[in-house]
Amino acid sequence: MDKQQKILKRLTAFMLALTLCLTLVTCISEPAYAASPSTANTSAATAAATYPAAKRVALVKYDVTFKSDVRTDKKLGATSRPAYLTAKGARNSIKLSWTPPAKVSSIDGYVIARQDASGERWRQIAVVSSGTKTYTDTTATVKNRLYKYTVIAYKNTSGGWLVANPIVWAGAVTSNSSKDNVTAFKFYNPARISTVKVGVKKKMVITFSYDDPVSKSIRWTSSNKAIAKVNNKGEVTGVSHGTVTLSGRTHTGNIIKTNVTVINQGTAQAMVDVMASWINFSEVNRKHEGIIDIYNAVKPWPRGYKVKYSDEWCATCVSAASIMSGTLKYTGRECGVPQFITFFKNRGRWEEDGSIRPRPGDLIIYGWSIGASVTVFGNDWSASHIGVVESVKGNQITVIEGNMGAGTVGRRTIKQGWRFIRGYCRPNYKK
Repeated sequence: MDKQQKILKRLTAFMLALTLCLTLVTCISEPAYAASPSTANTSAATAAATYPAAKRVALVKYDVTFKSDVRTDKKLGATSRPAYLTAKGARNSIKLSWTPPAKVSSIDGYVIARQDASGERWRQIAVVSSGTKTYTDTTATVKNRLYKYTVIAYKNTSGGWLVANPIVWAGAVTSNSSKDNVTAFKFYNPARISTVKVGVKKKMVITFSYDDPVSKSIRWTSSNKAIAKVNNKGEVTGVSHGTVTLSGRTHTGNIIKTNVTVINQGTAQAMVDVMASWINFSEVNRKHEGIIDIYNAVKPWPRGYKVKYSDEWCATCVSAASIMSGTLKYTGRECGVPQFITFFKNRGRWEEDGSIRPRPGDLIIYGWSIGASVTVFGNDWSASHIGVVESVKGNQITVIEGNMGAGTVGRRTIKQGWRFIRGYCRPNYKK
């Protein structure tokens, strides 16, 4: 009987040891969430919490499974995070691009994580060096599937990686199309959507460069709802004077942005605001075409002429701004500079003396053909170019002009009485 009890006792001890062993194996193969550091007083408990063996870590809005140990006692700071993640799909791959962090020297590399098909968890698929700015996932091979990615900066330390919070995710769809997929967008007419009037609702028209996108849904936000509101239908409502940035997040996670200026129509400030909203619109980026389209959309055309994209367009730009600012009845509409002088002379609002102090909203006309010896103003020399006075400070005049330089909307700063000033058109704007 004593012998049987000894055998039973040994068997029980063996079974307990086996159970403990299996428990340890289970913990390693299916790690738990990494917890916050323990507040326990024992050094053993503190060490276990500071350098956990767990590889599945809950980061801000991300549940990531890493292939290496990750420390959870602290994270890398914001200056260690990369930014501006974009994704572009091809037939059997997705290419990611991002901007390195401000302190790239503080990290050892990046973890590329992809969301599971279930949408519940992110898993590490690659590790790249800190000098890397792009990564191509060649395992993204399911046709027309949306793949979502994030990039996480890390640094090797004792006990595991220190990681930063992930970049806001970006995604793309694999496609057989040779064209860009749904990650690329353009506004139908950026010149027209750049302004909206107070109390008026305007719908944005967006062109998708991919013919058959998986989804056209865009989640819009405004940087200041007190100036302009926007809904997910792309409808913008002007609330008060000012400029806001509208950001649209696509279903792939990419962000498209546009600036919108809310104007009080009929005022000099409205005229200036519209011109300012077109700064850097040019023949190079072809946004000047949107300005010309605004002019041509109003019929009948002055003198029956439809402006072409290849024409000189400084006067056309001023006319288009008048249309968009609701000041047309004060400024007239023309595509030729001399005709503006005629319009304002007929209304007694042309000022031949180029030495006067103008007001914001006045139209300034230049005469480039003036001889070097001419120092007086007037004299009816040819009218060459036109712009809108934006501001006057001291004897400095800032003017916004279309088709200046290499065909762009830009600013020019001149001194009051500059000898190339042909004169001023002085609209009687709404007060």
